[in-house]
Amino acid sequence: MNNVSAIKQRFNESPFFQHIGCHLITGRDGEMEIHLPITAELINTNGSLHGGVYATVIDNAMGAALRRAVPADVVTVSMNVHFLAGIKEGTCIGKGKVIQQGYNLAVCEAVMEDQNGTLLATGSGTFKMLRKGSGDENDRHNRSRNDGERDQL
Repeated sequence: MNNVSAIKQRFNESPFFQHIGCHLITGRDGEMEIHLPITAELINTNGSLHGGVYATVIDNAMGAALRRAVPADVVTVSMNVHFLAGIKEGTCIGKGKVIQQGYNLAVCEAVMEDQNGTLLATGSGTFKMLRKGSGDENDRHNRSRNDGERDQL
């Protein structure tokens, strides 16, 4: 199991998390929580939280739960989100957990609720662990091409 305070620090210091206002919170055993206060910048043209924000919360809740379980960086391979209800204000809370873990791949699930416990979305994902010494650590960072362009995972 990874050091929870180090995982929280890494997520909470992320420029992306800071930009959208997310905070990683320790969940129950095997779970990690993400709290996101809803701001005007996250609202779509229908006046509710943008679907991409739902996906971000679900994805990062699952990834944080997996990082708690394995001593490796992880990347999302595939993800599925079911949007169940809209939200316009308040705080959304993502709760991620690991369902099945192999050496290289893991399957995770997450739910997103409002501050009152109303279910807003569910999701599942497959993640790859980037273990040191396996050759996968090169995937952790952008790889340079001959022409100097960067290739993203």
